[in-house]
Amino acid sequence: MARYGKLCIAGFVAFMLVYLAAFAFAVIGTRGLFGVEPNNMAAIWLILLGMPWTLLLAALPGEGLELFGRLFIALAPVFNLWLAARTCRRRRRRRRH
Repeated sequence: MARYGKLCIAGFVAFMLVYLAAFAFAVIGTRGLFGVEPNNMAAIWLILLGMPWTLLLAALPGEGLELFGRLFIALAPVFNLWLAARTCRRRRRRRRH
């Protein structure tokens, strides 16, 4: 990550911390850990963080995709993190040349 700009690193770290907090909140909220009332709306922040990709899930038929949908929603923000890292790297390379 030494090639990234300071703003890209700050944005990347901030998004990663928000993703980890949202993931922990979703696991705790949906499973009812630590005495919290189980609630399926606890994963709403994961849905918002992976927004362009989670909208694709609405186009798929709803039958039999429960496990796939949960995994997809949990990992969609990771794809956004990867795209942000690639974008920052490309912008940094273009400035040098």
